[in-house]
Amino acid sequence: MTEKQLATAVVAALHKRGHTAVLAGGCVRDELLGRQPKDYDVATSATPDAVESIFPKTIAVGKQFGVVIVVEGESQIEVATLRADGQYSDGRRPEKVQYVTSLREDAARRDFTINAMFEDPLTGEIFDFFGGQHDLAAGIIRAVGNPGERIEEDRLRMLRAPRFASRYGFSIDPALLAALTANAREISAVTQGRRAVSYERIANELEGILTSAHPLTGLDLLMQTGLLSEILPEVVACNTAVGEQDPVWHPEGNTWVHTRMVVANLVGGSFPLMLGGLLHDVGKPKTQQRHADGRISNHEHADVGADMARVITRRFKMSNDDSDRVVELVRMHMLMHVVDELRKGKLVALLGRNDIQDLIALQHADATGTGCPDCQARSRRDFLTLKLHELAEASKATPLVTGDTLIALGFKPGPTFKSMLTEALDAQREGAFSTADGGRQWATQRFGVAR
Repeated sequence: MTEKQLATAVVAALHKRGHTAVLAGGCVRDELLGRQPKDYDVATSATPDAVESIFPKTIAVGKQFGVVIVVEGESQIEVATLRADGQYSDGRRPEKVQYVTSLREDAARRDFTINAMFEDPLTGEIFDFFGGQHDLAAGIIRAVGNPGERIEEDRLRMLRAPRFASRYGFSIDPALLAALTANAREISAVTQGRRAVSYERIANELEGILTSAHPLTGLDLLMQTGLLSEILPEVVACNTAVGEQDPVWHPEGNTWVHTRMVVANLVGGSFPLMLGGLLHDVGKPKTQQRHADGRISNHEHADVGADMARVITRRFKMSNDDSDRVVELVRMHMLMHVVDELRKGKLVALLGRNDIQDLIALQHADATGTGCPDCQARSRRDFLTLKLHELAEASKATPLVTGDTLIALGFKPGPTFKSMLTEALDAQREGAFSTADGGRQWATQRFGVAR
């Protein structure tokens, strides 16, 4: 049974017992857009206790807010009782919920019109009280009712709006845009006993923006409304005077203009890669040096930026692995432009990194994300792809220096054998020798003859 089939069966079971039940929110939106929903949610007039009594296996994951999970095999369906939320004194959750039987009342508490629609999967009827279908067709993110009130209820909605705009390539209704701008500082404010929105939740929304089909849509909205100043002020500095770049290497404009181009070139990448692209030049404002001839330099901006990226990823409470990945992308991005100048040993070590594909992608995006006429020629993607292929072929080669080779030189098998053989194989892959005789000569010169 698919998830939609289970959701339809849940609706049918609730109808059979006299309850209102419909598909709700995102699954309705995505199906109207012709997209496969991530999951299916059911809204019903049945109370949580009633839902638990109807279905044999449930999980009371959010029963205090009217939410029960119905489980069937490997599938789970979230079933929420229709409700009208009470006051949101903490800017995140309602102090209490009031159960209702009206679909319209439930829709009125939701964030955006495109998320406030319902569907009866048994008949196909759509219940749309606030113009969600119109806004889907027009490509608009619009608040349900008063946008200021929706933001006051849950300040994270200020980031959800740009995320949905990024996901679908939509614009934001002017009234909602004005409310985002007016309330941007509230995303990190602690006032009247209200906590700031947690950085974990902020990071989740930022991930949704950066990994969407249209990340620049969301980033531009964050910059335009002032929200970026609250969550990533280090990036906003790239769009100021200290973010201006060398006009020869970067005729396209300041660091923010360049960063936008890099992010655009990385669309479809993982969150660590996309965040690495967003932050790759974040150290430039702190390292900017202006010269009498009009040139600008940013010496060591990669190292400075890596330190800043570490602070940012910790602020977002990212996992150690993801944090390290982002930091390394920022730290390594300048070295990647000169990989064709590296000695063989260092190049081989670089190609063996587990993040080499992300490093290659960022280097290509960085090189081509400029206004230089020869920017394509600055990409090292083809060079590195070829070297990776050569390395893969070399890794299949039979070792030319073996244990017998070392024994013939008088060495006895022991703990040092493995490191000696590894060093010999690395040298072989680097082209130091290509025959068994050459290997013996190399080993004799490198290790000598045991006595």
